[in-house]
Amino acid sequence: MLESFKQLVPLSLKRRYWRFLKNRARAQKKRIRFDGKTAKDTFTYIYNTNYWNGEESISGGGSDLVHTKVVVEEIGALIKQMNIHSVLDIPCGDFAWMQYANLHGASYIGGDIVDDLIVTNTKAFSHNPALQFKVLDLTSDPLPKSDILINRDCLVHLSNHDIFKALQNIKNSGCTYLLTTTFPEHTVNTDISTGHWRALNLEKPPFNFCQPLHLISEQYNNPKYSDKSLGLWRVDDLNLFE
Repeated sequence: MLESFKQLVPLSLKRRYWRFLKNRARAQKKRIRFDGKTAKDTFTYIYNTNYWNGEESISGGGSDLVHTKVVVEEIGALIKQMNIHSVLDIPCGDFAWMQYANLHGASYIGGDIVDDLIVTNTKAFSHNPALQFKVLDLTSDPLPKSDILINRDCLVHLSNHDIFKALQNIKNSGCTYLLTTTFPEHTVNTDISTGHWRALNLEKPPFNFCQPLHLISEQYNNPKYSDKSLGLWRVDDLNLFE
């Protein structure tokens, strides 16, 4: 009876089912790949394997210039408007897009947890004494006190637990403002293992941020994530209740 049923199933349907099983297995493997690893090991692995398949940047497609043109312009305008004198950019990744932002004379420190990125950036931009690069773990290392901490596409890759560790560390840094990724139209925040990704609305539980002082729409060309933005908050106003 079962064999007769199998013969009646169209080949196209069988192939779709086989693809489903293969994709599910791949997804399960991907979900557990970072479980139990430190954040440093996780992001070093991501860097060494180009895990996000970036073409222009090792930091992934979200750092390609086509996706950051608006961000570059808006960050420059914000620095000028707010009279920012010092910028901490963490994670700075390979500095692929931020190098084009007009800092209007502000000092710049780029931090990243991946040692090789900092070595490469330091060599590549050694001609500009206004740029410094340091190995920094956002969740645990003392952070340089700055007028603004730019934190694009970072918290979305951290577990909720690591996000709260990062927020506490940012609070301890004495930085005045935090500019970080948020998706204001998303309604539910899920948890992940650090190293994976999901959209976050920082104004929703469990983070419950207040309304941002300023919101930069990235004008992302994926309709599913068209609300991708950078929100500006005063660090003193950050919610730290996990």
